[in-house]
Order: sequence, then C-alpha cells, then structure tokens
Amino acid sequence: LQLSLNSSKFHFDSTKCADSIAIVSSASLPGVTANQRATKVWGTVLSTACFLPKSGIHRWAIKLEKCERGHVFVGVATSSASTKTYVGGDKHGWGLIGTQALWHDRNKIRSDYGSTFRSGATIVITLDTNV
Repeated sequence: LQLSLNSSKFHFDSTKCADSIAIVSSASLPGVTANQRATKVWGTVLSTACFLPKSGIHRWAIKLEKCERGHVFVGVATSSASTKTYVGGDKHGWGLIGTQALWHDRNKIRSDYGSTFRSGATIVITLDTNV
C-alpha cells in the first residue's frame, strides 16, 4: 500500500504513525508518502494538519499509488485516535474502506458508502466542521 497526500497543506506525522507504516520524505516533499510495510496488519498514520470546530469546510486529496483489492481506509480522526488500528477502528475516527463501507468505533455504519477504490485512485475527502 502506498498513499500520497496533496503536499501543499498536509504532511503525514511521523510521531502519530503505526509501526507497520513508513513515511517517505524527500527534500522538496517532506512526509507526503506513506507505505504499509506489513501485510494483514491494520495501522493508521495521522496528518500534521488539524481543524478546529466551526472552522469551515476543508477538502484534501489522497492518491493511492498502490492498493490491492481496496483494503485501505481513509478518513478523519482526532489526535487521540489509535495508530494500532484502522481509522474508524476506535471512537476517535471515521474511516471509509475501499470496498465501500463506512466505519466508526470498530462498527460498520454503512456497507454501501462511496465508491470502490484501487491503485491509481484519488480520493477527495471533505470535512464540514460547521455541522
């Protein structure tokens, strides 16, 4: 699994990253690629960006450079989210898996949410902090 972020606003946070994930940086693009190092292990890496309540609508894109069978979660989480599970695997996050299911607190909330995604897909996430 390899993810790339839109580097203008977001970077992956090496201090909030599962042991199974490696953050790759270059001199010009620090912390914009994350690689899953292990198979059959879930993990989360958080961004350095944060959004306060009532701060508007925020949008960003993640590109899946390599993703087998859609087995990757993308989503939003608080800084308290565990990195030892998938985003949505605890009460501090909401995650969408590439097989079209929405998860929160280790529960599948919907099984028909979004579109499937695979290698090469770009996922745009919109967070409305005003609701």
